[in-house]
Amino acid sequence: MTDTKKSRHYESSLPMVSRRNFVKSGVLGGVAAYLAACDTNTQEEFFAKRFTELTPEALKERIAWLEKHYEKTYGEAFKVGTEGPIPDVLFGYALDLSRCVGCRRCAYACVSENNLSRDPQVHYIRVLEQPKGTGLDLHLANPYYERDHVPEEGHVYLPVACQQCENSPCERVCPVGATWKEPDGVIVVDYDWCIGCRYCMASCPYGARKFNWGAPKMTTGDSLAVKVLSAKPKGEGRFEVIVEEALDAPERLQPPHIMPTVVKRPFLDAKGNRFMTETLPVADTNPAARSTTRYRFEVVAKEAPATSSKDDEYGYFLDAVNPDTHYLGNRPRKKGVVEKCHFCLQRTRNGEYPACAEICPVGSRKFGNLLDPDSEIRYVLANKRVFVLKEELNTRPKFFYFFGV
Repeated sequence: MTDTKKSRHYESSLPMVSRRNFVKSGVLGGVAAYLAACDTNTQEEFFAKRFTELTPEALKERIAWLEKHYEKTYGEAFKVGTEGPIPDVLFGYALDLSRCVGCRRCAYACVSENNLSRDPQVHYIRVLEQPKGTGLDLHLANPYYERDHVPEEGHVYLPVACQQCENSPCERVCPVGATWKEPDGVIVVDYDWCIGCRYCMASCPYGARKFNWGAPKMTTGDSLAVKVLSAKPKGEGRFEVIVEEALDAPERLQPPHIMPTVVKRPFLDAKGNRFMTETLPVADTNPAARSTTRYRFEVVAKEAPATSSKDDEYGYFLDAVNPDTHYLGNRPRKKGVVEKCHFCLQRTRNGEYPACAEICPVGSRKFGNLLDPDSEIRYVLANKRVFVLKEELNTRPKFFYFFGV
C-alpha cells in the first residue's frame, strides 16, 4: 500500500465532525464554563423552566426559592402568588378622557405597586398631553410635559398603557413563547423564559412594552426630610398626619412624589419606628394647603408619629418595594427582560381594582368584567360612545376610551 492510500485509509477511520457540530460543541462548552463560574442564584435563574410546564411540585419549589431570594435581596418577607384566572371573567378597562386631568398619579401608583425600576425609570403608563381641538393626533402628543398645575388650559390628556389586545401581535412574534394571553384576557410575560430579543416591543403599536436595560433598582427606604405638624387619631391604630416640606429638598415633595400609595407600604421615621401607610385618599389632600406644600395622609401605627418643630427624616414610601407579588405580574424582574402592564394581577385576581384605577382622583378609570352584564364597564360600553386606539390595525384592544361628559 502506498503512502497516499495509507493516509486516506487513516482519515476515513476518524469520526466525522461537521462544522456545525464543532461550533455547537464550542458554544455549549463556553456556556458550561460560564455557568460553572456563576453563583447558585444565576444558575437557578438560568435553569428555571417555563411557567406553563412546571409541575405543581416544581412550581412550589420555584416559589419557595424566589421568596427566599427576594427576602435576602430586599430585606423583607415576600409573597409570590400564582392565582390563576377567575372563571367566567374577562377583564376590560375604560377611561373617561373628559375627566382625566393629567396628574400622572396613575403612573406613579403603578410604579409603586408593580415594583418598577426607579433607576433607570420604567413606566407602564405614559400620559400624553396635546392641544385641544387637534383630535387624537398622537404626532402632536407630548409625554414629557412639566406643569406647575394640571390640567393646563387648552390641553387634553391621554394615558396609554398595554391595551391587552385580543389579536395581539406581541404574542405572535415571540420566538420562545414567553408571552401569551390568559383566559381572563391579560397578556402575561414569563420573565424566566424571556430572552430579551425585543421583537414584542417592535411589534406593539402602542409602545406598551418596556425593556430592562439595567438591573432594576428598587430602594427599600429612601428618606425624606419633612416637618410633622400634627398627628390626630382617626380610629384604632390610624392617624391623620399633616407634614410640611423640608426647605432643603422642596422638589422631592412635589406631587406626585408625596402622593399616597394604594397598598400598604413600610414607613419609617428617624427613630426607626415602622409604620404602614394604607390607601391615602388623594381627595383628602388639602387643595388649599398645596400652595404651602403641606400634605395630609393616613398611617397605621401603634403610636402617633411625633410632631416636630424642625425637619425630621421620614420614609419616602414610593421607593419601598411591594412584597405582595404575583409570579406573572409584579415580582422583581431582572436585567435584559421585557415587561408590561398586566392589570395588576396580584390585585385583580383577588377581587381588587388595579392600582391606577384606585388612585385616580377624578374617577376617570373604570375596570371590570366584560362578561358581567351588570358591571360598570359593560354599562360604559352600552351607554357611552367608546373607541379604541388604532382600530384600523385590528388588534381588538380590551382598553376603551370615552368622553363621559
